[in-house]
Amino acid sequence: MTTVSNTDVTGHYTTDLLQRWDIGKSAFYDRLKYLGIQLMKDSSNKGYLTDEQVKLMDELDSHIKKTGKMEGFNNSALVKTNDSNLVQSSDNNSLATGNEDEYSLTSPDEIAVETEEPDDGFDMDDAFRVGAEIKTRRLAMPNLMALAIADELTEEDLPSDLQQKLNAVREAVNPKWKPKGVAKQYVERMRQKRRSG
Repeated sequence: MTTVSNTDVTGHYTTDLLQRWDIGKSAFYDRLKYLGIQLMKDSSNKGYLTDEQVKLMDELDSHIKKTGKMEGFNNSALVKTNDSNLVQSSDNNSLATGNEDEYSLTSPDEIAVETEEPDDGFDMDDAFRVGAEIKTRRLAMPNLMALAIADELTEEDLPSDLQQKLNAVREAVNPKWKPKGVAKQYVERMRQKRRSG
């Protein structure tokens, strides 16, 4: 990955970041907009993000991979620093106003999060759906495994009791006809045809 590095800034170019998260430009700019991040430009006018911005985007990418959406991502740890490096807090997932030079994450020690409900910060309906899909897979797995094993078996692999059952079924659906019985039925049909005709 090519990094921007000069006396003023260290960061990562947009083209590398698109590959890092395996997303297109549209998704990239949607994520920037969602987080309120301003894309930086170097002296060649190439777009880049700072290390702190990349870290936040990494966290959002992980959230999207888990939930399939940006909504519900908790970026309350995001704060904005101005030129004097004074930290301004953010409210309701929106960035504080001021100079848009850089964003940084506060350390976990500086963030006190006390929620009254254990499900704050994520969608319980989504969690239920994921849980239900996992349970469905677990319930279906023995049958899926049995089908996969069955596909690999040949008739010779069957235990002897099952081979006997298979032979009994074959005999039931394909009765053995004796030539005398077949001849007798044929002659009887011919006689009935003559009488009626």
